[in-house]
Parts: sequence; C-alpha cells; structure tokens
Amino acid sequence: MRRYDQNSVKRRRPPPGPVGEGTVVPLRPGEGRPEPPAELSQREAELWREIVSSRPPNHFGRETFPLLRAYCTTAMLVEDQAAEVRALKGAGKAVKRASDEHRRTVSALGALATKLRLVARRPTRVEESADRATPRRRLWSA
Repeated sequence: MRRYDQNSVKRRRPPPGPVGEGTVVPLRPGEGRPEPPAELSQREAELWREIVSSRPPNHFGRETFPLLRAYCTTAMLVEDQAAEVRALKGAGKAVKRASDEHRRTVSALGALATKLRLVARRPTRVEESADRATPRRRLWSA
C-alpha cells in the first residue's frame, strides 16, 4: 500500500452550498439576450435590441459587447452622415470631404458587422483555391 504525506494530497473543496449573498453564480457565456448599455442613445438602444433579437439567444457573449456598442454607434453615425451628404448641394470640397468621411465610416461598419457575424463573409482566396484544387467526381467516369 502506498503512503502519502500531507503535502502531496490534494484537498477537496467543500460542496457548494445554497446560492445566497456573496455567492458567485457562473453564467454560460452569452446566456440570454443582453440589454443595451445605459450610455447608448434611444436610437442606438433600439438598434441593439433589433440586432440581438435577430440572432440566437447565445450569439452574443460579454466579449462582444464593446463591438456591438461600437456597431450601434457607428450605424447611427452613418445615417447622420448620409443625411448630411444629401443636404449638401453642389460638387464642392465640403461635399467631397463629407462623402469621403461617410465612405470610411461605412467601411468601418462593414468590418464591425463581419466581426460580429451579422453578415455572411466571403470565402478567402486560400479557401477558394483549395476548393478549386479538390478533385470533382465526374458522373461519366464513375
């Protein structure tokens, strides 16, 4: 029979007691549908709720909240910039500057949407070339 000294024996944790004050209850990541943060405007909070309700309940975890917050803020900024570009008349420097800024913001919005998995992503070139290199079964040679 093998003998163990006290330092080599792992001590067992006591069984968990009832959930009460001071007890941390671990939640599954992304459990439920998160409510919008208080610092968002009403329009941004409405967009947050629309996006969250359009995905499965466990789609958004806490780690995605900053990206989702940035997405909602950027989406409202894109709408405001589009209205500003439409309001400007002519082809002056102000219109060009506003439309360039709008274009950059739309690009950032697209990147956030991809990171949040809100839109389908296009296959990369590596995936496309691997797909082309896969031999196809031809029915006439089977």
